[in-house]
Amino acid sequence: MPNEGGEWEFGMVVAAGQGDLYIDGVQVIDNSTQQTPSPLFECAGSIQEVGHFTVEAGKSYALEIRFSNQRPVPGQTIPMGRGAIEVGARRIRTTAELVNEAVEVAKQADVVIVAVGLNADWESEGYDRKNPRLPPGTDELVDAVLDVRSDSVVVLQSGTPLELPWVEKCSALLQAHYGGLEFGNGLADIIFGKANPSARLSMTYPFKASHNPANYNWGDEFGESRYGEGVFVGYRHYEATDREVMFPFGYGLSYHSSEITDIAIEKTSPFTKPVDILATCHFTLENLSEIPGREVVQLYIGPPDSEVRRPVKERKTYCKLALKAHEKKKAQLNIPLEAFAYFNGRMNQWHVEKGTYRVFLGFSSQNIRAEEDIQFHYLHFFNC
Repeated sequence: MPNEGGEWEFGMVVAAGQGDLYIDGVQVIDNSTQQTPSPLFECAGSIQEVGHFTVEAGKSYALEIRFSNQRPVPGQTIPMGRGAIEVGARRIRTTAELVNEAVEVAKQADVVIVAVGLNADWESEGYDRKNPRLPPGTDELVDAVLDVRSDSVVVLQSGTPLELPWVEKCSALLQAHYGGLEFGNGLADIIFGKANPSARLSMTYPFKASHNPANYNWGDEFGESRYGEGVFVGYRHYEATDREVMFPFGYGLSYHSSEITDIAIEKTSPFTKPVDILATCHFTLENLSEIPGREVVQLYIGPPDSEVRRPVKERKTYCKLALKAHEKKKAQLNIPLEAFAYFNGRMNQWHVEKGTYRVFLGFSSQNIRAEEDIQFHYLHFFNC
């Protein structure tokens, strides 16, 4: 029994079979005679088929679903046992109507939390997304709410970077990824201050997909990819091209703030094999805040003047330290020989060039707090 009258849209996805939807004996969806294969259900499903039906609010309707798994979806070769269907429905409303409704709610609320993002319908294993944008209408929703409530908290769920055209207007953005069954409780603890968020981004967030190095190399009319970016992936590409990014690799904010001091690089005794520790970076980490927190200290290595093209710097190791309010901790990061090496294709060996390397210590690839040099006066080759 629908709670709202008007035209409704119904959708059906089928796995390993065929399905149809009838309302009061009228066929609304045909997902049996005109099926189109999709990567859903481990490549055993069809794309969603939709149909429309006009209803009256409060009136009962006979809804009938017919399903058979006697034959697979045409073109699909992976069997899925007994098969499955997924059915959904919504009253058809324009994006403008929905956005205006959200804006009016936001105007009256004491606190506004806007939860947006992707789910398994938009990103998953086994196929590539066509673009790094939020579902249609989402950007318009967030932008309109931020216009009337700039203090809104935006919660973003995704497994990949997204284009966020409204990000400059946003005062609080929480990248939540996919937290599983206890996600809601964990999210509430962070938003209301019970827990101190201390994670850091494992990827770079560019402003646009066209800024990504894979944009020039991924796919062509023959479905081939060149991987022409070589080692210049992620932050290495953006630094090599001096490209501004939305959020750099390793970035993340917490309710506390920290500082790195007393950095010192100590060379160790001569090495005999690649796993040996070549140097140790000593430093002091201080929590400058009234609350406890965790900090991720990241160590990057910048190469000397090289005979080959190498990134400006590369992250080689890190540590995560817990500190009480205003606590100071002495810590160290061990730097192995291979942290200074690149693979020499002509000699088919790992190669440590002689020269001056720079050790960077900081809180992201762009938030470097301390630097020190380390000198090598000889070449070294080794096999892993």
